[in-house]
Amino acid sequence: MNYKVRGTVLVVTVLLISFLVSILPTAKDSGRVHQHREAVEKPSCKHTDGRFCTHLPLVSIETGGQEVPGADQSKDVITVSLEVFDDEKVRNHLSDKPMLDARANIRYRGNSSLLFDKKGYMIKLVNEDGTERKEKMMGMAKHDEWVLHGPYLDKTLIRNYMCYNIAGEIMEWAPNVRLCELFVDGVYQGVYLMTESVSRGENGSRVPVEKATVDQPYSGYIIRVDRDAGTEERHLNTFGEYSYRNTVVAGSRYPSTTALTDQTRVYIEHDFSRFEKALYSYDYDDFKYGFMNDIDLDSFVQYALINDFTMNADAGFFSTFVYKNPGGKLKMLVWDFNNSFNNYQEVEYAYDQFFMTDRLWYFMLFKDEDFVRAYIHQYHQLKKTWLSQEYWLNYVDETVAYLGDAIDRNFEVWGYTFELEEGLLEPSSRNAHSYEEAIADLKSAIVQRSEMMDRYVETTPQFCHDSKNKKFNH
Repeated sequence: MNYKVRGTVLVVTVLLISFLVSILPTAKDSGRVHQHREAVEKPSCKHTDGRFCTHLPLVSIETGGQEVPGADQSKDVITVSLEVFDDEKVRNHLSDKPMLDARANIRYRGNSSLLFDKKGYMIKLVNEDGTERKEKMMGMAKHDEWVLHGPYLDKTLIRNYMCYNIAGEIMEWAPNVRLCELFVDGVYQGVYLMTESVSRGENGSRVPVEKATVDQPYSGYIIRVDRDAGTEERHLNTFGEYSYRNTVVAGSRYPSTTALTDQTRVYIEHDFSRFEKALYSYDYDDFKYGFMNDIDLDSFVQYALINDFTMNADAGFFSTFVYKNPGGKLKMLVWDFNNSFNNYQEVEYAYDQFFMTDRLWYFMLFKDEDFVRAYIHQYHQLKKTWLSQEYWLNYVDETVAYLGDAIDRNFEVWGYTFELEEGLLEPSSRNAHSYEEAIADLKSAIVQRSEMMDRYVETTPQFCHDSKNKKFNH
């Protein structure tokens, strides 16, 4: 081969590699771990004594005969013994030495999911004296607060795992997660998802907001907007609520109720209300007075894209989180994809509709041309990587393969839900009657949603056109 031909081949090769690098998803420096890809394949065990044996991390909760509170949405807790078995090289058993042996305060958690047989848990690690105890959990950064999500409505078991991880590659922060199996008082409970809660953290752990202090009331904050402020978050009287612009209410997720001073509360209310006043005014799209001065555009656009792509029915209605640091701009946080990809209990959604265009704050955001242009541009960029149909379908297959025989064990307990005459979804024809059917339904939803976004994303300027927004414009 002469030098000219060899040089041409080299150039073509370099260009091809550059092209592939540009379209394939690559890991970020955020430390996001996709468990199913990182896990080492573990050899089968030789024991024949019938002991429980799993390649997944294993969690054991011993209540000592106490009844777990929270089914009635109370915030009472009980103190339990918590053990986590998570050997990276060999399979896990309850008889092994635990990687974590701790006291924890727990309760059931959730809203509508509290009605399900398979409950989720809020976990707070504590010392003997009841003070918080921060520990690593299955390789995730140290913290004292964790959520154990029990997939029940989601028959695939993987919606939250998949959506949190992919969202974490797109946005500044999304909860880190690990698939695991759970025992409570020696009774097998099935496949669960150990999840970081929406809470403040440091050094890459949790939401990156500045710590509030007595001497500095103008701290970073996290706001949760939901059907009610709850008892864990102190109610915030913001413009959106007292002007009846919002049908949901805001609460301070951070600082917590016990740490939130009146001075800090007033600061947060005024700071956040400034954004809502700009958003709901005739100057919403004005360069000087508009809402763009208060939001991180990329964050708000990415939140909209992720929740539109996944058909997340709860986004902008329930468990909607936003955070901000002093001198910074408001940023969005994703949470809860249990109802995503047409898995909402009460209604079947059409695949040819956008979800976020009429949601909290977003029905105004989509009236702004710059926001819509950014939405379209970022979709086309993310379509090359994290929002490609092929990437999501492959992610499903990879995760299902990783779960392996844990799927069968889970449905030895919860398999009766496939046989319910009416099922959990309405109309009843939507209910899967096998795990394979549930996975096929998820894949079908991904394909249809991806094709819809491809086909209609360029039509979104209709939402910001003057002819539609005359009454909002000055």
